[in-house]
Amino acid sequence: MDSAELIVNKEVPYIVQLTLNRPHQLNAWTLPLEAALFAALDDAMSDPVARVVVITGAGSGFCAGASMDMLGGAARPAAQVRRRRLCELAEFPKPIIAAVNGAAAGLGIALALWCDVRICANDAKLTAAFSRLGLVAEHGTAWLLPRLVGRARALGVATPMLRIAVCHLQVNENRLAAPR
Repeated sequence: MDSAELIVNKEVPYIVQLTLNRPHQLNAWTLPLEAALFAALDDAMSDPVARVVVITGAGSGFCAGASMDMLGGAARPAAQVRRRRLCELAEFPKPIIAAVNGAAAGLGIALALWCDVRICANDAKLTAAFSRLGLVAEHGTAWLLPRLVGRARALGVATPMLRIAVCHLQVNENRLAAPR
């Protein structure tokens, strides 16, 4: 079940790999991508063969956050009525691994944080611009980040320290590639 914006790979037994497929925009989040991701997660949840889900990004980025094209319409309350929430990942019955292969910003870092395990490329860049803009972190990041890294680290969100704090394992980028 592939969409243009999400690739679902079940070639490796027991593993469902979900690849955000908008590399020309560093896999910026769109409403169609969101719908495809949650549909694929629902499918993986009911698949008795699937044991783990891996989420990664195509190209050189994990997820650069919300697409600028969707920010206006997606922020309206009416548009959010049928939308799913990233915090649902906390209740997912199978482990979800974020294979962070590059930039993870805004909504992208929230996606990675809601995963059970984060494996990051050595050159992965994790950033949360909300603190520099005087905004509250989106998608539960303000609640989740201090629980993952501690309050002191969460208050001083600096990109290099954030990657060190939230990643369970750092690997060379080529080790994050899809199995062949």
